[in-house]
Amino acid sequence: MVTIRAVVASVPERAPQARALIASLKAEGFTVDQIEDRENRGVWPTVREAWLTGAASGTSHTMVIQDDVLLCRNFGEHVIKAAEARPNDLISLFSMSGEIKTAYIARYTWAVSPTVSWGQGTILNRSLALEFVKWCDLNVRPDYRWDDGRLALWCLNTGRQAYLTVPSLLQHVDGPSTVGNPQRIGGKRRQASTFGFAPPKNFMDLKACKLKGHRIGEYKNWEVTCTTI
Repeated sequence: MVTIRAVVASVPERAPQARALIASLKAEGFTVDQIEDRENRGVWPTVREAWLTGAASGTSHTMVIQDDVLLCRNFGEHVIKAAEARPNDLISLFSMSGEIKTAYIARYTWAVSPTVSWGQGTILNRSLALEFVKWCDLNVRPDYRWDDGRLALWCLNTGRQAYLTVPSLLQHVDGPSTVGNPQRIGGKRRQASTFGFAPPKNFMDLKACKLKGHRIGEYKNWEVTCTTI
């Protein structure tokens, strides 16, 4: 049986958004923990604590979710179905890629990528969450701050893949970034093109649209102490 602990990684600057998100998650049936970066430790220390908190909760899976997102309608139902369909995989609930819209039109319910480029919402089972954190502790420089980049490095170095729900079940909320990210990339808003599209009745059709992966060249060049990719 799949059970999911939701853990919100947040910053004090977005306290009202975090409170609203936590209320929404609870309304969808989740037990929710919050890891707020009150001491300005940075993205990775906050997210690392979120994964460990979820892994210690006794649930089969942890969903780490950022505080600047909106949930789709019936989010809890769709997330449980997605985790039941792929209980042993890394699941990403958000993507800005236009390929997700193409996959949706082609009636895929999953897309598979060699990397993770967005950390708005990710699900791992307990053993994978612990494995991921341990791998980062052993292989990635402590001052490398990006959690999604660490997921990408983990995938590229271990042969794991990221499975993205089609459509995206989360939407990134516009607003100033607390970590200096631009609000637009290539002139496009940092948002999912398929948010609000009707999800499938279930995610059991495991056929996945293959994505090339984003920024692989950058991941290969980042200064990390892991094995050469």
